Amino acid sequence: PAAEKFQEGFRRKKAIEKGIAEFNAKPKRGVDFMVENGLLEREAVQVAKFLVKTEGLDATQVGEYLGEADKFNLQVMHEYTGSQDFGGLAFDVAIRQYLAGFRLPGEAQKIDRIMERFASRFSECNPTVFANADAAYVLAYSIIMLNTDAHNPQVKVKMSKEDFMRNNRGINDGDDLPAPFLGGIYDRILADEIRLSDGLKDSKIEAIGGAQKELDRNKRVAMFKKESEQLLTTIRKSFAKRKQSEESTGYVYYTASNVHHSMLMFELCWAPVLAAISICLERAGPSDLEVVAECLKGFRDSIAIASTFELQTQQESFVSSLAKFTHLSNIADIGPKNVDCMRMVITIASLEGDKLGNQWVAVVRAVGFLEELRAIASENPDKYLLSAASGSQIHRERTGDSASAFTSPETSIHASGSFKKEKRSARSAKKGQELGAQAAKAASAIREEEVKAIFTNSAKLSGQGVLGLIGALCELALEELFLPRPKIHFFEKLVEVTELNIRPRTRIEVTRIWEKVGDVFRQIMVSEQSSAVMYSIDSLKYLAGNYFSIEEPSNFSFQRTMLKPYVLSFSASKNATVQEHIITCVEKLVTDNAANIRSGWKAVFAILGYAAESKNESVMNNGFRVTDSFVRKYFGVYPDCFVDGASCLASYAKCSSSTTVCVAALDHLSVRCASLIGEGRAIPDAKPVPIESLKEVGCTAQGPLVFTEEVGSHIKVWFPVLLGLTNVIIDRREDVKDHATSALFQVLQTHGGSFTQGLWTLIFRGILFQIFDDVSMTETRSDAKGNSYQVDSTCFEALDLLIETMVLHFNQTRHLLGSILDLLKSWVVQEREHMARNGIRALRKLVDFCSYHLTHEEWMFIGTFISELFSETSPVELISPILNGKNSSAGSKKAEAVDKKAVDSGRSSAPPASERADKESDEQSSSVTDAEATKSDGEEESTKRNPGKASGSANPLSDGVTVVQEPEIQQVQIDDLDDTDAAPEEEHHSSQFINFKVVRSKCVSQLLLIECTHKMVEEHYVLLPVELILKLADSLFECFDFARSFNANVDLRFALWRAGFMNQVPNLLKQETTGVIAYIQILVWLFVDKFKCPDGEAQTEEKLIAIYQRLMKTFTVSSRSAREKPEDSRELLAYSPVVSFALSQLMHIGSEQFDRMLPKLYDGLLGLIEVDSREIRLLVAGLLRFRVGSVVGVPTTFQPERKLPGGLKIHSLSMVARSSNPDFTELMASTKKVDGVKGMTIVPAKKGDSTFMVTVYGVAAIQAVLGSMAGQNPVKSLTVLSNATSADFGREMSGGKKSQAL
Repeated sequence: PAAEKFQEGFRRKKAIEKGIAEFNAKPKRGVDFMVENGLLEREAVQVAKFLVKTEGLDATQVGEYLGEADKFNLQVMHEYTGSQDFGGLAFDVAIRQYLAGFRLPGEAQKIDRIMERFASRFSECNPTVFANADAAYVLAYSIIMLNTDAHNPQVKVKMSKEDFMRNNRGINDGDDLPAPFLGGIYDRILADEIRLSDGLKDSKIEAIGGAQKELDRNKRVAMFKKESEQLLTTIRKSFAKRKQSEESTGYVYYTASNVHHSMLMFELCWAPVLAAISICLERAGPSDLEVVAECLKGFRDSIAIASTFELQTQQESFVSSLAKFTHLSNIADIGPKNVDCMRMVITIASLEGDKLGNQWVAVVRAVGFLEELRAIASENPDKYLLSAASGSQIHRERTGDSASAFTSPETSIHASGSFKKEKRSARSAKKGQELGAQAAKAASAIREEEVKAIFTNSAKLSGQGVLGLIGALCELALEELFLPRPKIHFFEKLVEVTELNIRPRTRIEVTRIWEKVGDVFRQIMVSEQSSAVMYSIDSLKYLAGNYFSIEEPSNFSFQRTMLKPYVLSFSASKNATVQEHIITCVEKLVTDNAANIRSGWKAVFAILGYAAESKNESVMNNGFRVTDSFVRKYFGVYPDCFVDGASCLASYAKCSSSTTVCVAALDHLSVRCASLIGEGRAIPDAKPVPIESLKEVGCTAQGPLVFTEEVGSHIKVWFPVLLGLTNVIIDRREDVKDHATSALFQVLQTHGGSFTQGLWTLIFRGILFQIFDDVSMTETRSDAKGNSYQVDSTCFEALDLLIETMVLHFNQTRHLLGSILDLLKSWVVQEREHMARNGIRALRKLVDFCSYHLTHEEWMFIGTFISELFSETSPVELISPILNGKNSSAGSKKAEAVDKKAVDSGRSSAPPASERADKESDEQSSSVTDAEATKSDGEEESTKRNPGKASGSANPLSDGVTVVQEPEIQQVQIDDLDDTDAAPEEEHHSSQFINFKVVRSKCVSQLLLIECTHKMVEEHYVLLPVELILKLADSLFECFDFARSFNANVDLRFALWRAGFMNQVPNLLKQETTGVIAYIQILVWLFVDKFKCPDGEAQTEEKLIAIYQRLMKTFTVSSRSAREKPEDSRELLAYSPVVSFALSQLMHIGSEQFDRMLPKLYDGLLGLIEVDSREIRLLVAGLLRFRVGSVVGVPTTFQPERKLPGGLKIHSLSMVARSSNPDFTELMASTKKVDGVKGMTIVPAKKGDSTFMVTVYGVAAIQAVLGSMAGQNPVKSLTVLSNATSADFGREMSGGKKSQAL
């Protein structure tokens, strides 16, 4: 077996060697040999690996094999190139790496195919280096040319850096590549030649003496010196012989040894030669056939010499002179010699077409004159007018006998570019006029095939030659199409020549051809010549259809460039017929070639996008019909159409002329597009990707596949869809914007679970937040016609949906909590009351839904945010610098001055106390906003706000308050009244404005924040950190304290009322009362909850005592004042519920805590006994009965009801143990296992006694607690101590004697 294995390996080795030899001789034969002998599979991937890895292959033959046009060879070349990784490489380095394994073939078409695939692969690996693969292709070609130019010793004139940079201008999708980028490539190529890798076999080098290349530098220098010396010796001998010859003969003949000698000779004699042969030709008669032949031969040879040496002036002179001798512009004088001249023009076009350059214009013009002569001879002089030919079928099959005739233009283009009218006798004749016999003979003397050959053989011209021909056709086509009677002769030939050359030529040649042809189409399509526009539209469709029949390589953009004239024409045209014709052509073009379209999709959807903006409903509907068809047929099938198609749908979603179209486009975006992206079928590169650690990116909702900001294609597909939906949300049509809003957030809620945090960040900042840009602007916006429409309602809905979306995907969006809160803040601080309400409502919604997901840090962040809101929404504008309580005497003086000045000015002074009390106490329980709740913002009339004030005039009052009338916004200006009583200079304000809408909105925000804070603590008490609760309590106190200070400043309130700030005396009673109630409630909860807040007594006891003392003192003083002034009793009545609530909360405090507080509250309680309110006195009496009796030795069984938020309760039990020193470890452990029990304490009732007080903390039912404790070893009996309820307390019932014993 070992021997057989060895023999098999030996045979295989020999077979491989033979296969390599076969390949090096004939590549295809070598591959066939390898396949037939089982050494290689006939698969493109395997053959590509064979070419890359097999040693001994001829690099020249590898290049030839890769460059072949056969389908399998192309597949191999694609796989070979695709195996190269160019990621991160400099462009010239990538070319070196690519060409290190094979030698580029010599045929231009093969080089084109290889470099095209290289450019596509480089752009795939480095998508940000170039705008498209076309730029990489052109630059790669330029580098190959530079490498040959720089390192080929036969090239005498080297390319400079400036030449290299000039050759590559505008190749990057119309822009220039950076000069340092190109300069660096140039320097590196000059310094180091692009060559094959060392050790590779290369038959081409061997054939030209590759061994000589291996000589070292010293030997090459020595050989050069030797050859130079030999050459110098030969020259000396030659000069010596010449001197001897001159001395003997007197003259000598020299044989030209260099072809360039003829150029020097021709430059000296061309003018006399031209003059001589021109005169001879002019004078030659019909019988001087030999003279005419010799003159034409002179023209031919002279033009050949001028073309060979690129002598443009001489070439132009001979060609233009020969063209004039055709006499086609003067039909009456045409003779046989003129026909021979015409035939010579055709001959020269065939022989020297590659080097005619700009002289193609004269040649093509002469051919056009001949074709016009044929038309006239056939009695159809208008045969080639556009009006007559426009009905012809443009997209016909091109055949060899299809000829297009030419007409002569009315103008000719001279070297200066100016147009000069030419008089032609043929055009002076009428239609149908018969020609002379000679003209008719001349028209048929030259066969049609000879004329056609100039254009049909254009594919055989060099790249430079075909560019000259096409340039001439472009120039003449524009000239004739803009005549008063447009013609299409040259334009038809331009289309024909372009069709013949656009596919077989290299891509760089095609690009240069289309630069000229595309410019013609663009100029025609944006012109006012409607017939020419329509004809050019059909012609472009025909050309594009032929080119689109083959697939475009990835990352190239020639298809888009080819359709660019359509885009420009559609956007510039106002003719609906033209626009609809373009749509029809585009539809046909796509339907026939959809599978081969790549970059062309961008132009197609750009056209359809412009149709969406059309004011013509027919154009818009037709455009959407085509778009809808494309979306249904091609989305998910051809990936290149998705992104541009989504952007096009976004344009239709904003369509102003049809709601039906808008809704249909929105449905496509939100359903079809989003589903394709989510399923990974939109484009191959945008499929969701797996990640190793889902926890790190916060993605758990949709499994391991996610969309991330790190994949550019994910952003590329999602953003057009989401932006398309977002941009419609500001539409003024309610049904459209509502549909867009729901569609946007439906997409985010459905697919947002698969977004990483980074992608969510981009979506929030780049898309979602722009919906709310208008929040900080005016309340309404206007459309183009000046019609105003509301935007707030959509923002409200969007804000709600945004919160819901964030909550639904909170794990992925929690890092955006700060941004969301900033957004809510922008709503809350608005001067528009309804926006502030919605902002706080959204805040509550966010907190309620996310409460169980928030961390300690996030809770603290929210608490700080709410505290800042309290501070920023405080209506500090109400506290004027003149009556702020700093100087009561000054306030009294000002008040007296107010009355005096009011009387002096003929207006009523301040109302009496009784009337003032009535005005002030109409709605004591309402805030400043309640008094104006029935009025819309900015609509308060001056007469209602300030009776007796003349409309539009300032009303300076004696107390320094002036109402300033401003459109839509009410402001109150407060000026200092008395300089002697003014504040110090640093505190002095000469003028202060109070905006009623701002103050009103702030007051509403304060009330809503109080309610929000109270509810948040109550509903989420279990979750909130203690420090957060204390922070919120401090904010509530500041809110209450501000309101109390304002309400106590009666002078300031009346000053504002007189100024017209409100139609009644303003107050902040509701803010004051609700704030203090919430403050007391929260402090009591923390005070009694020793389990949540072990040091709560120390943090809250002093604050509780202080607020209780303040409330009881204020209420007692107010009650005494009300006895003297009964009119002030209404404010006292409004404040009674606050005192009642505060007293009831004392019933929830533990006995020890109450006993400590009682001495400090005792005087206040006694004061409350004196008040007139029976309810308050009964509460105090009950408090003394239930709570104070134990302090003075009166026995009581009362136990406080310690009920906390969130269902938390503190149950008190009396337990009799079986001994005085039992072990409660097992009892406490088993009880804490009861569901809902969060804490438990057991302390002796008396020292040395077997009775213990048990406290159970949590949400568990008492029955479950008793069931767990019953039967435990230390427990002898249990008694549940009943709690005194608030109802019992209010009715002064004893209650506390009942108990449950077990």
